[in-house]
This record gives sequence, C-alpha cells and structure tokens, in this order.
Amino acid sequence: MFPKLLLAAHVQPITRTVLKVELTITPDFKWEDKFHGFFEPFWIIVEDNDGEFILHHEYFMLKKQYIQEDHTLNFTVPICEPLPPQYFIRIVLDRWLGSQTVLTVSFRHLILPVKYPPPTELLDLQPLPVIALRNPAIVALYQEFKHFNPVQTQVFTVLYNTDDNVLVAAPTGTLAKERYRDWEKKFGKGMGMKVVELTGETATDLKLLEKGQVIISTPRNGMLFPIAGNRGSTFSNQSYNKIRIVALSTSLANAKDHGEWIGVSVPLLMVFLLPPWCSPVPLEIYIQGVDVANFEARMQAMTEPTYTAVVQHAKNGNPALIFVPTRKQARLTAIDLMTY
Repeated sequence: MFPKLLLAAHVQPITRTVLKVELTITPDFKWEDKFHGFFEPFWIIVEDNDGEFILHHEYFMLKKQYIQEDHTLNFTVPICEPLPPQYFIRIVLDRWLGSQTVLTVSFRHLILPVKYPPPTELLDLQPLPVIALRNPAIVALYQEFKHFNPVQTQVFTVLYNTDDNVLVAAPTGTLAKERYRDWEKKFGKGMGMKVVELTGETATDLKLLEKGQVIISTPRNGMLFPIAGNRGSTFSNQSYNKIRIVALSTSLANAKDHGEWIGVSVPLLMVFLLPPWCSPVPLEIYIQGVDVANFEARMQAMTEPTYTAVVQHAKNGNPALIFVPTRKQARLTAIDLMTY
C-alpha cells in the first residue's frame, strides 16, 4: 500500500537548447481508501546534473480510478553545451514520509540537431532611395515611400542586380494573396507584365507557369512540382524556362536548408536570415505562465490575464489578436472576454 511509482522516460532534442521529455508513470501499489482517499498528489521535479537547479516542476494528481493505468506526461527542459552527462527526474509524495522515486536520464547517446548558422546581421546602412532603381517607370510604382527600409536596403543589390535564386527570411513574412493584389497593380497594370498566382491544381498551375512572368506561390502550392535539375529548382523542368525563385518568409531556424532546396547557388550570400528582433516595428515580449494542469481549467484561468493584457497593451482602440487551440475555445474565450 506504500505509494510507489515506476518511471520511464524518452527524451528527444527539439533544438540544441530544448529537450522534449516523455515521462511514463506506472503506479505500483495497492490502493486503500482509508490510507489514500480518492487521490494522491505528487510533485514532479527535474534537476540538473549537480542537483543545484530545478529545470522543470509540475503537479501530478493520481486518482483512484486510474490506479491500473500508465500515465504519460510531456514537457520540455533546457539543455546547454557542453552537454551534461545526465538529468534527474524526481517524483515526491510529501504526504508520505520517504515516498520518493528518482529516475536518471542519461545523455550518453543523445545526438543534438545540427548547429544552424548564425542569423544575418542587420547592417547599419544609409536608407537606399527609391531612385536607385534607375528606371522612371519602376520608380513610379513606389510612390508611397521615398526610401527602402533597412532590410530592403540590405538585400537590394542581390535582388535587383542579379538573377540568382534568393531566400529572404525576415520579419514579417509576405502573404501570397496580398502580394498578388499589390504586384498585379504594380507590375501587371503598371508595366504590362503577366502576374499569376498558383492555385495548387497541377494542370491549372502548369498553364499559369507557361504564360506568367511574375509567379507567386505559397510553399504548399510550390511543393506540387517535383524538384528537377542540380540546383533543385522547383519549377524549371515543368515550364521549360529558367525561373528565378525569390522566397520570402518570416525568420527561420533552418534558412540554409530552405535556401539549398530552392537552388540558392551561394547559400551564405543569397540567404538572408534576419532575426525576429529586426522588425520594422519594435517588439516587446511579455510572458505570463499559468500553472494549471487540466486543459479546460487552464483555458479558463488564462482568460482574465488575457483581458488584462489587452486592456493594458492594446490602448486607444488598437486591435488585438488572440490565438487559442481550438474553434470551440475561440467561441468560449470570446464570450468570457465580452463578460469581462
């Protein structure tokens, strides 16, 4: 009847600094109501190799009706280099003297993901004037501003003066629909070029590729076309013409891989990975944790802090965007926010 647990853990690195842990807990004792009641509360603690730092902790409640089942918990913990030899997972039931289980998680055979190259440094360049386009017809397309922003200034030479495939990953990314509407007006009506947006339908897109001069596609649509040729061009073999690929994205961890996939010839020169903090609009990040294990209760506990954050940070009627995990939760959250 003494509360004993059997532990097993599977660890998998997500990045070189984040480790995912899948912990399986198996009760190994006989339940007696007069001793255990209806539940037993355990503390799960992850300690570093020296036992000096708590890397993760959470509350685990073992209920009577689930005494015969295995329980699986998933969480992440930080790791650093040089890689430590091990971590310790400790489960303690403080209602029972001596009820403690310790699992050693060895990193002897743990293989970390490849180290990504550092992001591109945003240079302190003099803003490039639009007249650098050196073509009155093209300059006329950019009447809404006189100078390019810092990211545009830095990538201008590669984008405008070469024909190479290029990947620009910087905040914020470009939506295909918006680019199509904007470029159809600028390059289509303004310069008489044929601007097309791929649909995702192979037969239709092949026809669009044949007649389009500026082709806009999301990665999902582009992946419909098999990679062909040594440079990995997604479209070249299908349209029988050389197509230049300009890939635009938000900041990526593996920008070099994406650059090689689209056929960037000199990855270090044609892949621009600008970190998220290079946003034209300065960003401030606030993090507030919620220590509630149950999903429904956790969602409910997060509503009031969300309302407070909106009131505090989205002032003067500014819009706010709130992400929730499900469609149902979106409706429930909206009702709660209206109540507040």
